[in-house]
Amino acid sequence: MRNLPNFRTFIQLAALESGTSPNFSKIAQQVGVSPPTAAEYYNILEDTLIIHRLPRFGRTRNRVVGQTKSYFFDLGVRNCAANIGHSIGIITLQKGVLFEHFVVLEALASFADKARLSYWRDKRNEVDLILEFGDMVVAVEIKATERPTAKHFSGLNAFADSVDVEHSFLVCQAVRAEKFGRHLAISWRDFIDRLDKIVNC
Repeated sequence: MRNLPNFRTFIQLAALESGTSPNFSKIAQQVGVSPPTAAEYYNILEDTLIIHRLPRFGRTRNRVVGQTKSYFFDLGVRNCAANIGHSIGIITLQKGVLFEHFVVLEALASFADKARLSYWRDKRNEVDLILEFGDMVVAVEIKATERPTAKHFSGLNAFADSVDVEHSFLVCQAVRAEKFGRHLAISWRDFIDRLDKIVNC
């Protein structure tokens, strides 16, 4: 923390990498510090509640050794720290990243004290958010699209083939809910309320 120029550079890179699994070696090289120092910088951000960590889904070894994803606690702070501003052009360019970030933050705010939150990844697919309410598993893929199609469900299909999933959602900007086989595409406006009713029914 005494090397403030390096830490400022790190903050900008961490903000740009928000929503991903950070590569400590790559970030350390860009900042000019060692990988353990970069990892410690992330710990500082977590300890001061600047970022939330989302671990990799798994009940055994994968959860322990898998990389975590990091999310800044606020999108405005993230954009400011990343020095990218809030112009319409930036919002349009980063629409998918910002939309996923927003939905994850809403889920963390609503269910962090009720569920275990994580993400899932295999060699080909990823699911953005997994919520475990005891034995009940809810899988959530997040896409900024207004018109969901079957191609948006590849990650959810792969996850549901390997894990017993109680509910499976594509959270998007669709006007109305729509079934896609075993999955349901819903608007982000309805996601938290719908999930809250499932948990409390």
